[in-house]
Amino acid sequence: MKRFWIFWCVAAVLITGACSVEPSIGNEVGDFSENISLVSWNVQTFFNAEFDGSEYSNFCDSSKWNREKYSVRLERLCNALVELDADVYVLEEIENESVIYDICNQLSGKSWTAGNKWNYSCFAKEENSAIGCAVLSKYELRDMTVHCVDVRTEKEKQPVLRYLIEVSVLVKDKSLTILANHWKSKVDGQEDSEVWRQFQEALLVQRLLELKSRNSSVVICGDFNKDIGEFNLDESEDGSKVLLNGKSLKCTDSVSVLCSWLGQTGNDYVNCGSYYFKGNWEKIDSFFIYGNCVLLKFEPCVNSLWCDSEGYPNGYKVYSGEGVSDHLPVKAYLRF
Repeated sequence: MKRFWIFWCVAAVLITGACSVEPSIGNEVGDFSENISLVSWNVQTFFNAEFDGSEYSNFCDSSKWNREKYSVRLERLCNALVELDADVYVLEEIENESVIYDICNQLSGKSWTAGNKWNYSCFAKEENSAIGCAVLSKYELRDMTVHCVDVRTEKEKQPVLRYLIEVSVLVKDKSLTILANHWKSKVDGQEDSEVWRQFQEALLVQRLLELKSRNSSVVICGDFNKDIGEFNLDESEDGSKVLLNGKSLKCTDSVSVLCSWLGQTGNDYVNCGSYYFKGNWEKIDSFFIYGNCVLLKFEPCVNSLWCDSEGYPNGYKVYSGEGVSDHLPVKAYLRF
């Protein structure tokens, strides 16, 4: 019989003091709901200029990567974040906490109004990982925890899997739970890596079932490295929902969540995506809505600050210092 270990870890919160989808109707949340905008963005291997040995190889050559290039890239990213103007950012592929300090300090000089600044942030990454995920917010962040799965029953050793970050955003007297994800990539092959994404999906299901018992408002977002067409549709619904499966961790339940990319007929009617690979758009950066939360609007964001002249993401090139990220940021407007 297979055995699985699941660990829930508490992490310190670091406080630093264009295609469009029509509104999708979720659960009613009463007369006292709050609106909020969120951006999820894989910012593509965002390393700083300090070398600690965990960097990817192309960032280890000082002739290609240095403090000057980092400063330019930091400025470019912060200009993009100001342009996107979200209340909350979930950023994937950040190297460490010092990058978050740099981003927050840079952003602090771009607004004269304290209420328009991103005064709260948190970050987490697995010990042996080169990159992690961060959350930046105009609103107070509370109760951050990180979750991971430790599987020792597969034929191959478990690769480094990024944490599932759980954190609450407090808007007035209402709380929205964010579950930030960065699932295993397909760099080792789609079939060989799928088993690990399934474990990450099952861990997500376990957290959703726990949050359901608390009657929570939940938004799940991040880079899932899995196109929306690879998820299971919830056939009992109107086609705008997918079924997240928990069976990899011996959970018999599945969870139905509203998907930002799907229309109410179940057709994937957005013509672009968030990641352009080998001549095709992929919809791997997503929002899933669960509980007492309504998706008002969703869009992959196209802008000349981070796209080329044809609207494709302008990936960062270390050798030239050009570009921003090989992913588009995706933005959601929510009521909870």
